[in-house]
Amino acid sequence: MLGSGMNNKIYKQLISPYVTINSCGWNSFAKKKILFIGGHENYPSVQIRCIQIAIALDCPYLLGKIEIENIPSEVKVLVLIKPQFGSQELEILSKRFILIWDLHDWIPEKVDFFHTVIFSTQHASNTFDYQGNKWIIPHHHCNFKSVRANPKDKTLLWVGREHWKPNLDTLNIKYVNVKNIDIIKLIELLQNSYIGINFRGKKLDTDDHIKINPGVKAINFMGFGVPSLSPQNEPAYQEWGSDGTIYCAEVELIRFVQKLLDDKEYYKKWSNKAFLKGKEFHIDKISNLYSSKILEIL
Repeated sequence: MLGSGMNNKIYKQLISPYVTINSCGWNSFAKKKILFIGGHENYPSVQIRCIQIAIALDCPYLLGKIEIENIPSEVKVLVLIKPQFGSQELEILSKRFILIWDLHDWIPEKVDFFHTVIFSTQHASNTFDYQGNKWIIPHHHCNFKSVRANPKDKTLLWVGREHWKPNLDTLNIKYVNVKNIDIIKLIELLQNSYIGINFRGKKLDTDDHIKINPGVKAINFMGFGVPSLSPQNEPAYQEWGSDGTIYCAEVELIRFVQKLLDDKEYYKKWSNKAFLKGKEFHIDKISNLYSSKILEIL
């Protein structure tokens, strides 16, 4: 069914009241021509770039294994986020629809199926060296209400996959596996965090991941006005985090954390800078980027 994921109702309540699409021509007729298709609902990228953006745009979406014949006849544009289609199916779809591939961490070898590929950072675009039509659209944060964090204590928070958990035992960090929490819990954690940690452990595939990392950890902390510490050598944090996160080397983490904990004015300065920068990544602004781009090809 269209838009029938288990979190559909929750997302609508969280997102719809805080988004206004201003693009000229974005009406019910246009929206019926667009369908978002995502893979497994448990993937954070599918939740963020498929479900949440589709709801913000008031567009239909489908998740999981999709039968091509079940796609509504009025649809003209498919926005694909980790879809469960093979190469043959993509080729069939490309003959019927305008295909937009919203890239998170991979792209099929044969890329001439796609009208457009969306990248979340310029560096990711450069890394994949895609020569076709491309859009750069960053991730949005999950502070849909635009209410600043109000921590009850000085919690240091790290959110991510267990695979990337850093070894920072000298700091009293609250580690949360993003795969084990829902959107409500994530918002609650961010609202109650005092300092964000955006570092990750070093794994065999760290270098490859860094090249395409969308920087969503820093973006979420910025959205809530939470000062965060980010590795100074990661492209996404450099690209999106200017004036919104503190860059430092891992050996400097303790010093910067202590300064944020001890110096109220320093903390307030970075909280204000983060919150201001985070406005650039509100879902209202990001979804309007999608609508204006898509309208150009309808």
